[in-house]
Amino acid sequence: MPLAVVGISQAIQLPIAIFATIGFILYGQIDFTLGFTLGIVQSVGVIFRGRIAQNQLV
Repeated sequence: MPLAVVGISQAIQLPIAIFATIGFILYGQIDFTLGFTLGIVQSVGVIFRGRIAQNQLV
């Protein structure tokens, strides 16, 4: 159940993030370099946290 809840919350966050990004792009207030860097770091974190969560719940 906990992993399902995390998945559902991610599905809800995705459209919010997309619309927020579009809004910032329209007003020219987005730093693509910072966004790319944070995206890479967060992606690595998601991979490691996912592996940790799977090992603890199995």
